[in-house]
Amino acid sequence: MMYDETNSFPRWMAVALAAALAVVVAGGTWFYRSQKQAVQRAAEAQLSSIGRLKADQLAAWRAERLADAAVMTESPFFAQGVARFLADPSDANAQPFLFRFRSLKAHYAHIILVDPQGKTLLRPSGETQMPEGPTTALTAALHNRKPILTELYLGAHTPAPYIQVIAPIFTGAASDGSPLGAVVLVSDANRFLFPLIRSWPTPSKTAETLLIRRDGQDVLFLNDLRHQPDTALKLRIPLTRTDVPAVMAVLGRQGVFQGTDYRGAEVLSVILPVPDSTWLMMAKQDTAEVFAEWRIRSVEILVLFLAMAGALAAIGLVAWQRHKKAQYRTLYLSEARQRESEHKFKLLFENMTTGFALHEMIYDADGRPLDYRFIEINPAFEKLTGARAQDLIGHTVKEVMPDTEQHWIDTYGRVALTGEPISFENYAQEIGRYFEARAFSPAKGTFAVVFSDITERKQAEQRIAAKNKELEQIVYAASHDLRSPLVNVDGYGRELAYAVEAVQNALAAGDASPDALAAAVRAALPEMTSALGYIRNSTRQMDALLKGLLKLSRLGRAALTIGPLDMNRLVTRVVASFEFTAKQAGVALRVSDLPACLGDEVQLTQVFANLVDNALKFLDPARPGEIRISGAIEHGQACYCVEDNGIGIAPEDRENIFELFHRIDPSGPEGEGLGLTLVRQILGRLDGQIRVESRPGGGSRFHVTLPNAKRKQ
Repeated sequence: MMYDETNSFPRWMAVALAAALAVVVAGGTWFYRSQKQAVQRAAEAQLSSIGRLKADQLAAWRAERLADAAVMTESPFFAQGVARFLADPSDANAQPFLFRFRSLKAHYAHIILVDPQGKTLLRPSGETQMPEGPTTALTAALHNRKPILTELYLGAHTPAPYIQVIAPIFTGAASDGSPLGAVVLVSDANRFLFPLIRSWPTPSKTAETLLIRRDGQDVLFLNDLRHQPDTALKLRIPLTRTDVPAVMAVLGRQGVFQGTDYRGAEVLSVILPVPDSTWLMMAKQDTAEVFAEWRIRSVEILVLFLAMAGALAAIGLVAWQRHKKAQYRTLYLSEARQRESEHKFKLLFENMTTGFALHEMIYDADGRPLDYRFIEINPAFEKLTGARAQDLIGHTVKEVMPDTEQHWIDTYGRVALTGEPISFENYAQEIGRYFEARAFSPAKGTFAVVFSDITERKQAEQRIAAKNKELEQIVYAASHDLRSPLVNVDGYGRELAYAVEAVQNALAAGDASPDALAAAVRAALPEMTSALGYIRNSTRQMDALLKGLLKLSRLGRAALTIGPLDMNRLVTRVVASFEFTAKQAGVALRVSDLPACLGDEVQLTQVFANLVDNALKFLDPARPGEIRISGAIEHGQACYCVEDNGIGIAPEDRENIFELFHRIDPSGPEGEGLGLTLVRQILGRLDGQIRVESRPGGGSRFHVTLPNAKRKQ
């Protein structure tokens, strides 16, 4: 039989494939080992970072406690107060210490003043019995003349772990004065120290941090353990168990190493000393958890190299089937055309300015819509909403936005089921934007949403509505507020005319005596004087109203110069202009550090001047006045607060105070009722807002929001 060379596998190709397979095997083995080493190095680096972080945190905690005590030890005023109390242990002499003790209660369970023999002299009212601490600590603190931080110990009456800070007090300077006693600051480790130790910065099922020290021939665990509760200051491991990382640590070994922990589990651990203490900090994690991800990755590597081996076999198969090259070429050309078409669609999808999102609807067993999953979104969607594709695609809306109303899921469910499109407008409160959207179904069980940003249009509509409301207020003022004084002028004008007529009638009577004429004039004169007074008051009222309308109209036409403003400088000038008035009224004006904003300097000066003036007008005579101005950056906006402790505003008046010519109490402080109206109008022109929080007798807080100075213009 003839040998068909066309069907045989070339020898050179077999040699090349064998060599390539050997390279793949060698490369795979090297890659496997290097990846495993990389995983271990990363885990060791993470443990080392966490260990250093915890050791530094504990050192800082110890330093803070000693600093609390040092403040009292080094304070001559505190020592003088202790001496006065020892000489006269009255309530008046005890109050300064009780006030100091209460200010420290946030960090300590017990705070007690003792004499040099340890006898309790003073403790806050309601203080329970202090856990007994090391008896030598007080003596050592008085001898060394500086604060001492004791070791952790278990209380006798309450078997919980505590640690004490002893602050010795001396007459005169601490270096040479005689001892008066000491302040004992007792910290409950379960409340203040152990939470600092237990926290772990990354999710883990087995990782934990331990605090240990050597106690004789044992390792003593100072804190409760994650896998063995109620062990603080109770669990001991003899130093003979050298395979336990805690034992290695107290025997002098530091750094990263493997071993078995108190459970007998294999762990990777790092041990570092806590500066200025006998404590050692150990951060550990089970090796099973450390290499859990590696085991998955190793399978992936194996699959990868098996795939590479398969690829080599495929290459040999392709070489053996050379006669199919034409078919592959045809397929390649077809795929090239498809890729070109997909590329054009991708360009359109990625460069369209309209947001687009494709979703898959999720139904329950009865066909009711439960949720929907994001399948695809375009870059315009990310730009318009601020969301990222990597956070949305593959996730359901309830996973990424748990507060989504069922109404929207039902609405989109009908679109995906029936194919009937819908159009709607929606306001996204999270980002403060308005959108116009259309939802349709490209295939059964799916729906797409196409939307565009209409925020500028909506804001224009809102500005028009605000202007219409302003015009309505002006029309109301013209028809009501201006008509009221006119009615007074007309009415009292008639009264004046009647009085003049009575005088004229008396003069017209030819036989009237001088006494009769004088009596007629005297009778008419009071009415004439009263009528003239009312007429003049009404004209002054009309003049004030007309000036207010003129001021409001000029405000709308005033040119604005928008730019970044140093609000600290601006508000300081405003406060300085009220310094005399505030001093006369006994009002304290306080200004905190204020963030910069975008705005017009002249207009914002008027805004804050009106708000401070308003606060000064409505002080509460029952208490000293106080006005505070503060600010911060919140949600990308510059936010300011003008707060007072005045008479406050009733709930029904909080919105009315911004209306034209509105005055809560017409008989109250003088004014035309225009200040807050001007404030709202100015802020509206500067893309800002104002709102008020208040209650009668509780003062008021006016919150002003303006664009951040760092916002792009």
